[in-house]
Order: sequence, then structure tokens, then C-alpha cells
Amino acid sequence: MIEPRSARFTQVRTLLRQWRLRAMAYARPGYREAIQDGIEGREDAFVRYIPPDWVAG
Repeated sequence: MIEPRSARFTQVRTLLRQWRLRAMAYARPGYREAIQDGIEGREDAFVRYIPPDWVAG
């Protein structure tokens, strides 16, 4: 059965959004260290990351 065009578009859009978020995470400084900290259960090493271009408030 062929899916409606809008359903396929939604799937592609979701896939691209997930890809973009992963690319941003992988490019972030300290990504590999954060993954290793998570694997080893070092919760005290986690710091809330706020992108520099976001305005807090």
C-alpha cells in the first residue's frame, strides 16, 4: 500500500530533524567525554549546556 504524500513528507522531515540534532550534538565540544561520563555513571560531570546564541530569561 502506498502511503499518502503528506505521511511520507512528515517521515522525511522527522528524519532530517533528528539528523540535524545529532549533528549538532556530535559537533559540540566535549561530546565524547560526556558520552563516556554517562556510560560510566558519572552524573556529577553533567552540566546543563546552553548554546551561546540563546538568551537566558
